[in-house]
Amino acid sequence: MLEQQILFLEAAIPSGAIAAVLASRYGCDGPLAAALVVATYLISLVTIPCAMLFIG
Repeated sequence: MLEQQILFLEAAIPSGAIAAVLASRYGCDGPLAAALVVATYLISLVTIPCAMLFIG
């Protein structure tokens, strides 16, 4: 059971902040990438605890 919860948390972790850095470095839309990374973190503040309640 503990292994299942750990794997679930690892899969549910939002995208890393390095995506925004790489987007900016390689000439892509850095501000958009940064906004999306922040959005995934904010959404995960709600979805991960709710999902953990469902899996036990």
